[in-house]
Amino acid sequence: MFENEQLMYEQHTVSGHGDLAARASTAQFADIALGHHRWYDGSDGYPAHYVRTDSPYRQMTDAAACAAVLAAAWQARPSEEGPSSGGAIGVRSAHPAEEGPSSGGAVGIHDSLDEAVKKIQDGAGRQFSPMAAACLSDPEVIKKIRLTLETNEEEYYKEVWEQMQGIR
Repeated sequence: MFENEQLMYEQHTVSGHGDLAARASTAQFADIALGHHRWYDGSDGYPAHYVRTDSPYRQMTDAAACAAVLAAAWQARPSEEGPSSGGAIGVRSAHPAEEGPSSGGAVGIHDSLDEAVKKIQDGAGRQFSPMAAACLSDPEVIKKIRLTLETNEEEYYKEVWEQMQGIR
């Protein structure tokens, strides 16, 4: 990805924040959208001005950071027709020395869900919340994540949205 493409991509957190903040029904989720690509320890990621410990929704932001990686790995998996059109989300490794010159550390077509889980666990305490990463050590949690991703995503997102409406 070219630098200007990366900068444009990074704007999705800011524009998502603006879109969610503009509506009373979604305003409480705006901070989560803004911070889900900022590293847990604040050392990297974007936007640079986001401070997770200042967020009243930091645990949800932790979960969203992990969910973004897991969903990207799932969407980028090979299928019978070839690669998914979902594309990969650029997620740099918590250990840049492990990255190859062509990978950029991004979750991509060759990453499986298990490899994405390993990236999250390896980045615990730095890129990802240690508590969120620890949850991924439970085989039952992984089983539920896999089942969720294998079901119709549109229906799942609708169900989650309806459940979140009940939380308000």
